[in-house]
Amino acid sequence: MATLSEDRSYRAQLIGDICMSWSAIESIVALITWQLLSMDEGTGRIVTGGLDMLPRISMAIALARHLKAGREIITPLEALRKTIQDGLDQRRNQAVHGINQVRDGKWLVEMHRGTKRGPPQELPVSDLRATLAELHTAQNTLGESMLAWAPGWLRARAAHMAAKTRTVAEDTASSPGS
Repeated sequence: MATLSEDRSYRAQLIGDICMSWSAIESIVALITWQLLSMDEGTGRIVTGGLDMLPRISMAIALARHLKAGREIITPLEALRKTIQDGLDQRRNQAVHGINQVRDGKWLVEMHRGTKRGPPQELPVSDLRATLAELHTAQNTLGESMLAWAPGWLRARAAHMAAKTRTVAEDTASSPGS
């Protein structure tokens, strides 16, 4: 059985990995938008930098449709939007922005805003692992689609973001509480 300190460290690692994967997805969507509009990086950052994830994806989809970019990039963007609308963003927000506390040996998370606001709710490590796995799948799928669709300069720029992420199964073998 993991100690509270070991469990805390593992939870922090999972939450950090959730943040990194979300950020990579945001960056991939931004790069797709910049490519669709033939923008340099500086101009692209101005256009997409202030957008949250759903507006950013919706803009990329609308541009891709309007510019007839092809199903090979539109379909994965639409799938990502549906995954986020189905609650991935809420699960990510709960993991990242929730106020963590321990009561009676259970980890609880309290939210002060969003759809999950209210009294503390249990957030087991298994839920964090599931959120991370879903993010990794989305990141890999969108990244691979972008790499197949994009021109060479963009492939070089985005290769680090589309790299295969390690699987949650690999992590859990040596994790506390597994």
